[in-house]
Formats: sequence, structure tokens, C-alpha cells
Amino acid sequence: MKSLLLAGSVGLVCTFASVSELRAEEPALPEGDATPPAAESTFEADPAVVLAANSTVTEPTDAAPAAEVFHDFGGVQLLGNDRHYIEIGVGIYDLLTEEAGSKRSLGGSLELRIGDKLGFIGPAVGAVFNADGGVYGYGGIYMDVKFGDFVLTPQAAIGAYHQGDSSDLGGVFQFRVGAGLTYMFDNGVRLGISFAHISNAGIYEDNGGVEELYLIASFPFSL
Repeated sequence: MKSLLLAGSVGLVCTFASVSELRAEEPALPEGDATPPAAESTFEADPAVVLAANSTVTEPTDAAPAAEVFHDFGGVQLLGNDRHYIEIGVGIYDLLTEEAGSKRSLGGSLELRIGDKLGFIGPAVGAVFNADGGVYGYGGIYMDVKFGDFVLTPQAAIGAYHQGDSSDLGGVFQFRVGAGLTYMFDNGVRLGISFAHISNAGIYEDNGGVEELYLIASFPFSL
């Protein structure tokens, strides 16, 4: 019996000694700090994810760049430099057929307006044609007057006329004056009407002249 008690006592002493040695090997914490040091993190953030998180999303817009304003007359703006425009028109050629030799017909127009202006005056080139084979090519000047969302575009030009089976204008060289009134959308596209008069201003004996009325669409572009 004594032998069993002695053996058990020796076993308890050995176990206690082993536990004490293990606790002695653990790193000591700073005094007053009961929290063990945290393990160092090996996680690295993906740069693409960080960049996306810090990026500012810009909503797309269809708004056109604003034209320069040469002068503002209390809300009526005389426009300066702008983008270039291609204008397409379709309508009636020789609208007021009063002179002998006049022939009303379906007509159309194509015009290029350059946005680089001298002050508020810009150059334009174009052509007018009709279903009877008449063609008039011209070069001239124009200006843009903006009020609200509307743009008035007066212009004057000089050019050469090929009659075909169309109205007799008295000769080759002809002058053209007119204006377009359009509504301008946020993207710069303009839709409206134009009216113009072509005649030779009396440089030939016969000066019949014709009037044009077109529905027009103008499309901006940059080079």
C-alpha cells in the first residue's frame, strides 16, 4: 500500500514539473498586456480592386461642346467659333413660279459650313439641285444667331448655275441669299426650315430668279 502511494506521488511530481517547463518556454507578455500578439497578415489587396474602389464614375453625356459667344445681346447670342456642320435639305425649288420659263420641282441642298470664323462670320460651300436637272454650286459666308434653343443662320453666296430642263435664270453666274431657322438639340444636331432666293441681280438681261423652301437637318462634326 505504501508502495502504491509513493509511486502515485512521484507521478504527480513529474507531471507538475513537465507542465512548469512548458509554461516557462512560452514568450512572456509585456506587463499589463493580457492580449497575445496578433499574427502578421499575409493578405495583399489587388491593385485593380483598390483602383476601382477609389475611382469616380462619370455618367456619359450627349451634350455638345458649347460654341463661343462673340456677343450677347441680352440673351440673343451672336456665335463665334463652333464645330463644323454638314446640312442636308429637301423641299420645293422655284416655289413662286411667276416668271416665264419658271418650273417648280422637287429640290434639295447640301452645304458645308466651316466652324472657324472671323469674328462671327464663317465660310460655307454648297450645292442646290432639282428633279429637272438644274444644279447650282456656290461659296459664301454665314452667321449664327442663337436665342434659347433656336438658331437663325442668315447667309449670302455667289455661284454658277447649270439650267438643265429647269427654270431659266438668265445666265451662269447667280447670287443666293437666304436664312435657316433650326431647333438645336443637346448633341448639337439642328432641325428646321430654310428659305433662299437665287437671282443674277440684274447682270443679265433676263433676271427671273427662283425661291427655295427646304426642310433641313444639320449635323456637327470636328476635324
